[in-house]
This record gives sequence, C-alpha cells and structure tokens, in this order.
Amino acid sequence: MADLKPLTKLEDIAQLLQSRGVRFETGRGALDGLQLGSGLVAQIDKLPPGEIFVLPIGNVLTANKIVEAHVTPVPDADAQKVAARAIKTQQAQDSVKRMFGSVVTHPTIKVAYNPAYAPAPATAAAAPQPAAGGKAG
Repeated sequence: MADLKPLTKLEDIAQLLQSRGVRFETGRGALDGLQLGSGLVAQIDKLPPGEIFVLPIGNVLTANKIVEAHVTPVPDADAQKVAARAIKTQQAQDSVKRMFGSVVTHPTIKVAYNPAYAPAPATAAAAPQPAAGGKAG
C-alpha cells in the first residue's frame, strides 16, 4: 500500500505491479453502494474528481477511479434484505468484540496474530485509501 500512495494514475499502478511481477487485471466495472455500505460510499463521494483510491475487497486490492456515478432506485424488498443482512453482520461483529475485546486489550495477556489474520488499524479498514495521498493530477 505504501508504494501505491504516491501514484496518481491507474497506469502508474499497473506499471508498478508489472515491474514486480504481480499478476493483475484491468477493466471497467461498477461498485455497488449497497454492498459497500453507506459509510464507505460517503467517504468515496468526498473524494475529488479523478482521485485514485484503493479498496480491499475479499483477499485482493482494487485500485479505482470514478468515471461516472449512477443512482438507481432499489425496490423496497431488496433494500429490506440488504438492511437485514447489514444489521445481522453488525450484531455478529459487536458480539465478537464483546466476547473477546477484553482479552485482546487486557494489559497482562499477550495476543499473537498470524500475520495473515492480524487486525487492520481501525481507520485504515474503514476508509478508502487514496493512492496519491492527496489530490490526483
């Protein structure tokens, strides 16, 4: 991620990955605001036009640049399903935090994480990371 921050163009990111032998794909696609969640969508909306941002999706990173945005109404039944799923996910996360949070933060208990499963910093996990560290040029 640190090597991506100074880059301001998707082409620059592709060159960096290619120079390091990292397999990647390019293409146009759409990000679904319902799947991303309202908090992340609000953060993306605040980015200036042309800004490059990187999102972790599953076990991959996606470098993105918004070309256009469309608002599509969602039928009530679909919206209710998405909302119910989001509430259940949040409740499950809150439950795990309640059960294990004191163990992880207890001053006398040492918790060691497998590097592949180490928790991300709270601010980094919640926010899209601009690759340019500022405005794109």
